[in-house]
Amino acid sequence: MNYILDTSVLVGYLRNVEKWIELLLSFKPDELEISIITYAELLYGVARAINPQKEEEKLKALISGLDIEITTITEDISRIYAQARVFLEKRGERLDNFDLLIGATAVVGSSVLVTDNIAHFKRFPGIRLYK
Repeated sequence: MNYILDTSVLVGYLRNVEKWIELLLSFKPDELEISIITYAELLYGVARAINPQKEEEKLKALISGLDIEITTITEDISRIYAQARVFLEKRGERLDNFDLLIGATAVVGSSVLVTDNIAHFKRFPGIRLYK
């Protein structure tokens, strides 16, 4: 089974939040992935840091150390993103575009999304969430 990690989980790991450290270390390395969107959000945090070089090294060590695959956006992900966005807009329930792309990546890859924002993502059609 594959698990796609939301940005909040990796930020928690990098901030030494015990529950996220324990959880991520419990997975097999070949089970973990992140969306390129998550990677971009993490790089944004790195760029804002007091010591960006140090923070980027920590990020690279995390991705390498846990053998996390970075998944790019495909046509199928783009299609699911668009369908989910329209579906949620019609219901008056909007999600941030980055979150929609992360959710679409999880759905297309048949991955379970690991997030600290379950209430936020559970509105995404067809998504499987780690609980």
